[in-house]
Amino acid sequence: DTIQETPIKEDKQINNKEVENQNNENKKIETQSNKEVETPIEEIKPVEIQKNITTKSAISTTYYVVAGGTGDKNLYTVVSKINNYGVNYKTYTIYLSPGTYNFWNNPLKLSGYTKNGITVNFKGSDPKTTILTGNNNVHMLEVFGNYKIHLSGLTFTNGYDSNCGGAIYVDEIKQFTIDNCIFSNNEGGEGGAIFSFADMTVKNSVFSNNIATANMDGVGGSISGGGAIYLYGTSVNVYASTFKNNEGFYGGAIFGGGYVGGCTFTGNKATKYGGALAFDGTINGSSFTNNYAKWGGAIYGGPLKITGSSFTSNSAGSGGGAIATEGNSGVSHTNSITTCSFSDNYADYGGSIRVYKYSSISSANNNWWGTNSGPDTANDGADNGICGFTKPSIYVIMRFSNTTSYSNGQVNLVASLNRLNNGNSISGLPKRTVTFTSTSGTFNPSKNSFSSSSTTTYTGSATTFKATIDDQVLSLTLQPTTTKKETYTVEDSLIGHLGDYVQLKSTVRTTNGVLVTKGTVDFYVALDYVGSSSVYNGIATYNYKIQDLPSGMYEVAGYYKGNDNYYSSSGYGTLTVESNIKTYTTVNSVIGVPTTNVQLKANIRTTNGALVSGGTVYFLLDFEYVGSSSVSNGVASCNYKISDTKSGTYTLTAEYYGTTEYDPSTGTGTLKVQKVNINTVVTSITGAVNEIIPLTATFKTNSGTHIYGGVALFYIDGTNVGKCTVSKGIATCNYKIPISKSAGLHTIHVDYSGTTTYTTSTGNGILTIQKDIRKTYTTVTSVIGVPTTNVQLKSTIKNCDGNIISSGFVKFYIDGQYIGNTNVINGIATYNYKIPANQSIGTYTLTAEYQETTNYDSSIGTGTLKIQKVNIRTGVNSQSGTAGNLTQITATFKTNSGTHIYGGVALFYIDGTYVGKCTVSKGIATCNYKIPISKTVGSHIIQIVYNGTITYATSTGKGILTIQKDIKNTETTVTSVIGVPTTNIQLKATVKNSENKPVTNGTISFYINGTYICNRTVSNGIATANYKIPTNSQIGVYDLTAIYHGSNNLNPSTGVGTLKIQKVNVNTVVNSQSGIVGTVTQLKSTFKTNSGTPIYGGVASFYVGGTYVGKCTVSNGIATYNYKIPNNMLIRKYDIQVIYSGTTTYATSKGTGILNVLKS
Repeated sequence: DTIQETPIKEDKQINNKEVENQNNENKKIETQSNKEVETPIEEIKPVEIQKNITTKSAISTTYYVVAGGTGDKNLYTVVSKINNYGVNYKTYTIYLSPGTYNFWNNPLKLSGYTKNGITVNFKGSDPKTTILTGNNNVHMLEVFGNYKIHLSGLTFTNGYDSNCGGAIYVDEIKQFTIDNCIFSNNEGGEGGAIFSFADMTVKNSVFSNNIATANMDGVGGSISGGGAIYLYGTSVNVYASTFKNNEGFYGGAIFGGGYVGGCTFTGNKATKYGGALAFDGTINGSSFTNNYAKWGGAIYGGPLKITGSSFTSNSAGSGGGAIATEGNSGVSHTNSITTCSFSDNYADYGGSIRVYKYSSISSANNNWWGTNSGPDTANDGADNGICGFTKPSIYVIMRFSNTTSYSNGQVNLVASLNRLNNGNSISGLPKRTVTFTSTSGTFNPSKNSFSSSSTTTYTGSATTFKATIDDQVLSLTLQPTTTKKETYTVEDSLIGHLGDYVQLKSTVRTTNGVLVTKGTVDFYVALDYVGSSSVYNGIATYNYKIQDLPSGMYEVAGYYKGNDNYYSSSGYGTLTVESNIKTYTTVNSVIGVPTTNVQLKANIRTTNGALVSGGTVYFLLDFEYVGSSSVSNGVASCNYKISDTKSGTYTLTAEYYGTTEYDPSTGTGTLKVQKVNINTVVTSITGAVNEIIPLTATFKTNSGTHIYGGVALFYIDGTNVGKCTVSKGIATCNYKIPISKSAGLHTIHVDYSGTTTYTTSTGNGILTIQKDIRKTYTTVTSVIGVPTTNVQLKSTIKNCDGNIISSGFVKFYIDGQYIGNTNVINGIATYNYKIPANQSIGTYTLTAEYQETTNYDSSIGTGTLKIQKVNIRTGVNSQSGTAGNLTQITATFKTNSGTHIYGGVALFYIDGTYVGKCTVSKGIATCNYKIPISKTVGSHIIQIVYNGTITYATSTGKGILTIQKDIKNTETTVTSVIGVPTTNIQLKATVKNSENKPVTNGTISFYINGTYICNRTVSNGIATANYKIPTNSQIGVYDLTAIYHGSNNLNPSTGVGTLKIQKVNVNTVVNSQSGIVGTVTQLKSTFKTNSGTPIYGGVASFYVGGTYVGKCTVSNGIATYNYKIPNNMLIRKYDIQVIYSGTTTYATSKGTGILNVLKS
């Protein structure tokens, strides 16, 4: 009997409960009417097979990576985790910290053929700081399968791939979105930046300097291109993005179709078709400037719907400076181009638009063609020329008019593009630039970019005005009307000296405050005419030299003479001629230190450089008076003693008060106060250990003055021993020489902290420590012991030189209690001490007293005696028994030396449950234990816990209680097997008892990766089952488990083998055939398993003469592709090669045939 296809559930552990439940079911079957009943095959529940051999733990959905990071902060690691462990329909977000992520050899690869609905977000905070670079060696990202990918805030730069996608390659994924990203300087065969088999959306992004290098010509022109983006049979929606200086063979910026809105295309180039776009779809609100291709300088393709877009300075080497549209014999199309603007585009045919065969324009109305005459058909190469379709009858025209009366020198003028040539209104046109000009006067604004209309305000008196938009110039003639206005003039008052030049200034306004722009002002000084000046923006000025005027005050008058528009008016001011000579003062900057004298010096000269004598200079320091001096021969100086001033730079001001002959003046410099240098002297001193000595240092300036303030830190051999505030130039610190200090010379070091006035300084001296030849030093070795054991008490005695003493004796004390004494031998005294049995546990002070001799003083040293409890070793005798009977459990207790102990209680536990206790005697404790009927057969833990005493430490021990039953053990082995999906295999298990004899009864359950398959009865030690591997089984190695459930006299057992599922081999046969150039021939290939069964699924890729021509999904064992033989193909035989991709079930394969190309 063959088990029908029963896929395996995801792997899980086989547990005892499942086995027990299965046993119960088997028993039910065996007892029905005392007949043998086998589980019906159709009752085996079909469950899904998965390859998951190892359970995959859940992974995080959010990651924060850094450039050069490790673990979960590494971009490759995180992507690998999502590939391996990503859960369907979950969203995973990867935050990329700012930095440069270098890709040298391997791109990131997201492979999701086994996934469904997983979303992966790659997020950077700013594309300017979060940069992924391929280092001109590799592209950065590849995506396959069923992912949804979102990129934001990233820059992809210097990517390279000779085939597809300089920065990114995308297979047929579920969703692909790009937002706020930059793609620059990438290079790919097809798709300089991106190659996509998936629909995609691009928003708020920049593509610059990307290049697609592939150049593959076939029938109908190029099949490659996409300087920035290449779409293979899919569409793109692009919003508010910029494409600049990209280059490709077919579509300088984009090759594909879809929607483009609010985008800018500048300086893009295609070798053949579509300088910016090789495209079909809708384009709205976008601008195309300075793009180039041989056909379609900005756009090539169709069908097209273009609205609200501008085309400026685009060019084509052949046709369609802005747009070229063309269909083919199989597919013709219609295009609509409305509310667009065309200017300065150029081509040999159709400077603006060229329509080729199999294409037409359904509407080209409502466009702006750069002039009011509409598009040019007579000279179709002109910048507004069209070719290949009828001139549209309705187009936008420019208008130029004034909206206010031209009076008082002002008028408002309007240029507009909101009317059609039939008089109707229009809106939605892209912005154009208007320029206003005239023979004189000013425009506000003179140039403006606008969509519907632009208003400018002209000020002046011109009568002819021009407005220019692209190639259209309109003129307007207006006659101004004027009204003569009252004016008033204001004259500035002035002060000067004989021989000075002063500027006479008149301000002329109308009575309503408007500045007068024309006319002449005559200037008078002391009623004498001195000159005239024209008025400009309401102001007239005249430079006047004061001469022949004694000191005093004189009238200055400005007379505005008026003109046809303005009445005359006069203004009056004063000119004060002063007799004093102007001076200027400079101050010499100076440097000094507190308590010293510096010379303050100022230099006073006239404006012509003459030295001044007479008058007084007052010196100020930070604006406080510090001294004064008379001026003699241009110099004033005084001595100033710097007080205890804080160091720093101060403003030094010299104020010259002038005389009857000279004007006052002021100058500034600086006084830089530096800190006073300090000399620190440390007094050397001699002392003995344990003696208190004074450490002293003195502090003086270079001039020998004692100082006050600041702190002196004292160090002995680099160790701080105290500090003291300096007073009267002295600091002292008392120091007790430690016993540990050796005799000899030691360094005294003093650090002076300095103050705001004094610098820091240091000094060194010598401390000489003298020897004390009677001095002794006693040290005690600390010791650890337990009651009843001996420990050795030990002390070491040395003299002041550190040498051992070999005479005298030492008394030992424990916690002050005398223990005993011993002689000193070779500097050491030892005493054996037995710790009493009743000694309390704890730490005691151990003291050794060296007794005075004729040569040496006594000394004392201390250490510790730590008394611990005695460690106990607990041994547990393992026992066996049967349920319901008594068994004696025994434990032994000994010290480390093997001595049996007395006292303390032993607690007995079976499997963690308390079962009794016993007092330890002669090192033994026993407990009689009746094994409960409920206890299962097998091993159980005996644990003994000894609670210790005041002498003995606690301890534990473990043993085994084996509960037996009178049955035999069994051994189950499983035969490993190999198979492929859709084929039958035999599952086989062998069961033997402990005597190595075949088992003759009982049941075996088969499991694959923990999923139940079936039950089979054991016969002559063997159980077998036929199993058909499901079609959708994934390739891999699975655990094959057989569980023998035992019987009344046999124990159960389990065996494990493997089931290895391999892919099905596929034979690919390619039909050879003939075809005529220029015609379509059907390429065909068949795909069957070794058994001859046609297959389903997988992709067949067709190649003719080594060149890829198309692909097809295999269905019912067949794949076909309609191939049009190019007209320029050579007449000969070509290899047809078909490469089958394989699936999760079927292996890859390939086959070849012959295509015989014939003449037409």
